[in-house]
Amino acid sequence: MEVPFAHVIPKEQEFWTSVTTNELVVPIGRTGATKLQNLAIGKGTRQHALIAGKTGSGKSTLFHVIITNLALWYSPDEVEFYLVDFKKGVEFKCYAAKKLPHARVVAIESDREFGLSVLKRVDEELKRRGDMFRKLGVQDVAGYKKAGGKEPVPRSLLIIDEFQELFVEDDRIAQDASVLLDRIVRQGRAFGIHVLLGSQTLGGAYSMARTTMGQMVIRVALQCNEADAYLIMDDTNPAPRMLTRPGEGIYNDSAGAITGNSPFQVVWLPDDERDRYLDKVNEIAAGKGYEGPAPIVFEGNAPADVGENEPLRALLHADKIEKAVSARAWLGAPNSIKGPTEATFHRQSGSNLVVIGQREEAALAMLGVSMISLSAQ
Repeated sequence: MEVPFAHVIPKEQEFWTSVTTNELVVPIGRTGATKLQNLAIGKGTRQHALIAGKTGSGKSTLFHVIITNLALWYSPDEVEFYLVDFKKGVEFKCYAAKKLPHARVVAIESDREFGLSVLKRVDEELKRRGDMFRKLGVQDVAGYKKAGGKEPVPRSLLIIDEFQELFVEDDRIAQDASVLLDRIVRQGRAFGIHVLLGSQTLGGAYSMARTTMGQMVIRVALQCNEADAYLIMDDTNPAPRMLTRPGEGIYNDSAGAITGNSPFQVVWLPDDERDRYLDKVNEIAAGKGYEGPAPIVFEGNAPADVGENEPLRALLHADKIEKAVSARAWLGAPNSIKGPTEATFHRQSGSNLVVIGQREEAALAMLGVSMISLSAQ
């Protein structure tokens, strides 16, 4: 039976009123005749979640329900998102297009290098919060707030759909990603950093550490094949095999043990309705005078937008330009979280640039932007 998204959202006066001091709770569906099924993260061992469901099972809808409803219940000072989608689709693009104030990173059709850079950014945030907490002599988010910590410490949700793409090759990216992800799931709980991993299938060879999987105590199974049913739950829990319709799922916060099963139906959230609620989130932000940083956006198969080059834009709008020791020619957006890719020219021999490739249009575009960059200096 279809359950409308409107059944789980806050009332008008409740928008952005929930707090995440002790845990993060958001309704995602209906269990039984009248009860709501919550996603509850942050207490005890329930720190990270694994979501599995085959194509058409409602996994994408579930992610949209989680993200959109959290953005309605909580302010960006309470929850923030790092969104990475390795699918050949644009599921998370709406959060970049709508400039969701809670989003810190949105990666669409991400490549593995950018995915790794997102893990590095989250790991840096983990270390930064660790330093903050040590200075106040506290051990967790609740202690930090109680001790009068002045800087907001929102719960950080790293959401990676088709996470196994990070590990499809036996290379340095997979090795580094495995180490970083394992550290984040082991240490993140104290600092309000949580991971939600999604996949159409958990089968196949990939090198994610077993200890990482062991930390994913919350398991959500949607329609999946028999092999995946036993992989997402423990091998004595066959319940996911019985799921027959889209959006039907098993919520389990006992690491897959059969005693933790809670059958539920994901609420239905059509794309146009989701976009209206995202507009509502921006209305709330404007009404409360919230001004936060724009999300870092990476779209794997889209050309870089020169209008998003902040250093070049600053030069073009500057009243006065200081003489630089070297000249920079900006070439495009990076495939990791850092500034625009550039070629630096010094007053010395060998300071030249050659562009090689079969795509004449791309080469001409790079040369054109390079000329604009140099003339702006």
